[in-house]
Amino acid sequence: MQNPHGAFQLAGWIPAPTEAVYAYFSDPRHTQELQPFMRSVVVDKEEVAEGKRMIHFRSEEFVPMVGGLWKQKNAIEAQWHLTQPPYRMEATAYSKPDVHVHIHYTFAPTSEDNTYLTLDIQWRAPWIFRRLVPKKAAKAQQGVLDQLHNHFSKA
Repeated sequence: MQNPHGAFQLAGWIPAPTEAVYAYFSDPRHTQELQPFMRSVVVDKEEVAEGKRMIHFRSEEFVPMVGGLWKQKNAIEAQWHLTQPPYRMEATAYSKPDVHVHIHYTFAPTSEDNTYLTLDIQWRAPWIFRRLVPKKAAKAQQGVLDQLHNHFSKA
């Protein structure tokens, strides 16, 4: 991302082999289960080129605002670029008014046949949203890590 306003990193381990975690995570049908605010996902295009799988989709989320007193509807355009191996995913999302989030996901196997998932997150937003965007992005992506962990803990 060019000229990000901020960046941060999240990471966690998932109790399953890397191939299984990656296969589950990279299927857009699971996005609603993994993203706590997501309400709909519509895949517009999916293709494979130069060894990378690309998925473009639109989604809608309802983001809690002001301590959860109301939820703000937010339409998102997203694009994923996936490679395997190594197991990586580049996710770029855009929503109005000019909010951009880019996440680099790295799926690494551990010696115990688990997966260590690292999320490197960059964002850019209009000045009025510069405090809100990183807070909401961190909460949403921590929710993804938690949901993945819970999903594979039950399996």
